[in-house]
Amino acid sequence: MDSLPAPNRLTHELIRLACSVILRHPSGIDRHAMLAAEFGASWEDIVGTLVLTQPGFGLVPAIDALPHARSGFERGLTDPDSAEDPE
Repeated sequence: MDSLPAPNRLTHELIRLACSVILRHPSGIDRHAMLAAEFGASWEDIVGTLVLTQPGFGLVPAIDALPHARSGFERGLTDPDSAEDPE
């Protein structure tokens, strides 16, 4: 999937982040928030993605995801050069 030309890798990671929230998968939330940060996501992008899951899946999964997303996001900011974009 990482080699698909569209959507771009940042969008892939935000979609994967939303899926991890829906599945209530903390390590997936952490990982995809980290990768999204490495590919240029802002904290607002991350929070916006979490909030997008709310209408269909409720507020609790989005709130529960916040600490995991923040942890991953901050790790992704510490080493932004570690992301490898296949484009």
